[in-house]
Amino acid sequence: MTDALVDDLDGKCVMALLVGAVRAERFCDGALLSLFKDGTIAKWLKRLNELN
Repeated sequence: MTDALVDDLDGKCVMALLVGAVRAERFCDGALLSLFKDGTIAKWLKRLNELN
């Protein structure tokens, strides 16, 4: 998920990545925090903002 190239993805795909990150947290403590720390979540949110 961290290596996903979001430049060409539409909003539905980016939202699916965000939902997947939340689901990963259910099974692995710290998964969401690590995505925040390495900037992955910020990259996804930036892409959503560009689409809006």
